[in-house]
Amino acid sequence: MAAHVAKQAAARASRPAVSAGVPILAAKITAPGVPDWAVPRPRITMLIAQGSRWHRLTVVTAPAGAGKTMALASWAAAEPGAVAWVGLDGYGNQPKIFWAHVVAALRRAGMALRTAPPIMRGRDAGHVFLLWLAAALAAQDPPVTLVLDDLHLMTDPEVLDGLDYVLRNVGPGLRLVVSGRMVPLPLHRYRLAGDLTEIRGRRSGVHHRRSRPAPGPARHHADRGLSRAPDPANRGLGGRPAPGRDLAAARQSAEPAQLELI
Repeated sequence: MAAHVAKQAAARASRPAVSAGVPILAAKITAPGVPDWAVPRPRITMLIAQGSRWHRLTVVTAPAGAGKTMALASWAAAEPGAVAWVGLDGYGNQPKIFWAHVVAALRRAGMALRTAPPIMRGRDAGHVFLLWLAAALAAQDPPVTLVLDDLHLMTDPEVLDGLDYVLRNVGPGLRLVVSGRMVPLPLHRYRLAGDLTEIRGRRSGVHHRRSRPAPGPARHHADRGLSRAPDPANRGLGGRPAPGRDLAAARQSAEPAQLELI
């Protein structure tokens, strides 16, 4: 019995970290089409474009049904450069399937990758694969853009740790754009490094936050030419701010601009 278990463990260790036999679903590495009836959201498209141009990581977070995928698809359709797309689901929540689809998406976007890393077997196969992929991405000039849609569905620590490792070691060769109800990555690290764009949405809108100013206007407005009607509850006699509401008004004016996702 012990010999049988040892033989099974050795067989698992000898398997490639990313098997060439993993079936690749074309729909998972293809950006969704934008239907004719979709309402253009040029403001959101611009924010994603700016984030992917200036920061290593751009995240779009919002509840289910808020339009995250469509926002990314609209941006990808307008993006002049190639965009590698991976649509995630619970079935891909394991390293072999996840990385097989990432590699296939990168190849489809035009990135030249060898069939397999030079060393793919043994106990350290997974780490060797990540080293190989990070080195290949680091050599990209211009950088390659990768979209991971619905990243919140990835909960396997090996998947998430590997993704963070690659992103931290590729330098300017990769621009990662992710969406999800939440993003299971150490965002504080990229925020402190000034290498993160955050677009936070609700069903009624999305907030924009940058870790550092990008070239262009320092503050964006949701819709030029439109203004919010004054709230009578915030006004005292004669139209002046009611006592005790000055601080709340100041905080409200300092919030990021809101943009509709749907």
